[in-house]
Amino acid sequence: MLEHIFNIDKALESMDALLKPGGCMIHEVDLRDHGMFTGYGLHPLTFLTFGKGVWHYMSADNGSPNRVPMRYYIDYFQRRGYESELLKIMVMPFTDQENKVRKKELEFGIDYDETALRMIRRIRPLLDSTFASLSDEDLLVGAFVIVARKKA
Repeated sequence: MLEHIFNIDKALESMDALLKPGGCMIHEVDLRDHGMFTGYGLHPLTFLTFGKGVWHYMSADNGSPNRVPMRYYIDYFQRRGYESELLKIMVMPFTDQENKVRKKELEFGIDYDETALRMIRRIRPLLDSTFASLSDEDLLVGAFVIVARKKA
């Protein structure tokens, strides 16, 4: 449910303060739009085209996703000295079939194809600057699990 917390730093800092040395956090984070735009047939990444202020106004009080990218969580735990492992569990539904995977790295031709990359190329010029620099693979990930162990 971390995708629904708009002050993610405060939430993670609180969890860190409560976690004993050697303890472990496990989070599954859904990076999709929860049907806000895809429910109307729009591109799965449409929700990443809005600037931070507009998005906050549209969504902060209604349970919409916060749009914090996967890379942010990885960097957060790394900066705090956690040992972390990442498992990508779903690819964005760029086709009619949702592709669920459970692996660390996505593979072209197996987990996604040229159709998915074309969909990313189509929306990339419209993405807010916060998301425009994300890699294609990062934009392909629809959900992930991160296991972070606090140093003993």
